[in-house]
Amino acid sequence: MNTLNHAKQLQGRTKAFAVRIIKAFARLPKDEAARIIGRQFLRSGTSLGAELSICMQGVVYRRFYFGNQRCR
Repeated sequence: MNTLNHAKQLQGRTKAFAVRIIKAFARLPKDEAARIIGRQFLRSGTSLGAELSICMQGVVYRRFYFGNQRCR
C-alpha cells in the first residue's frame, strides 16, 4: 500500500472515530457531572482528527519544499 492510500485510510478511520465519540457524547446523561466529563471526552476524542490534519499538512509541505530544493 502506498503512502497516499495509507493516509486516506487513516483519515477515514479518524473521522469514523470522531463520529463515534460525538454519538457517545450525545447519549450521556444530562446531569452536571456527565456534562463536564463529556465535554472533555468530546474535546480529546475529536482532537485526534485535527492533529492528523495538521501533521499531514506538514508532511505535504516538507515534501514539496525539500523536493524543490533538490531540483535547484
